[in-house]
Amino acid sequence: GGSGRSLVTYHGHEGPVYNAVWSPHSSSSFVTCSGDHTLRFWDSRSGAEAVGVSVVHDDEVLSVDWDKYSEYTVVTGSVDCSVRVWDTRVNGSPLNILLGHGYGVKKVKCHPHAASCIGSVSYDMSTCIWDGRAGGAGILARSDHHTEFVLGMDFSLFVPGRLATCGYDRRVTVWDYAAVVS
Repeated sequence: GGSGRSLVTYHGHEGPVYNAVWSPHSSSSFVTCSGDHTLRFWDSRSGAEAVGVSVVHDDEVLSVDWDKYSEYTVVTGSVDCSVRVWDTRVNGSPLNILLGHGYGVKKVKCHPHAASCIGSVSYDMSTCIWDGRAGGAGILARSDHHTEFVLGMDFSLFVPGRLATCGYDRRVTVWDYAAVVS
């Protein structure tokens, strides 16, 4: 411990790996997404082989996040312009497909205070807040504050209606959207 050395190296993706996220429900589980169109589920207790693989988009998967309110729900964003909501127990169809971005989705993030609320940013210079429930309202809010690709985002843990985004335009934008998710 403390030496900075790698503990385990995981192999299995057949394209670049864009994101890795630990499960908020299990100390040993994490998920990765890749240019090979897949999610891979890993358990750090069981060695370096994936414990599950799912083809989740028809194009590169750029981002994944785990919903802290549902241990079986993950959200993905892809070059195919969609945000998809998945039940990890079911390999096949997504629970929901959220459309509204004009270019690839660079980052998705599950809301820390509101179940089924998802944020996404895109190469189309927009940020969207979504109702991710099957049969839900879809886009709850949209921001076009950036003039170039939006590359990252995060919800405030301390102010429930606050979001920060950053982009290729060298801007960081903080905005409030509380009315749409309360």
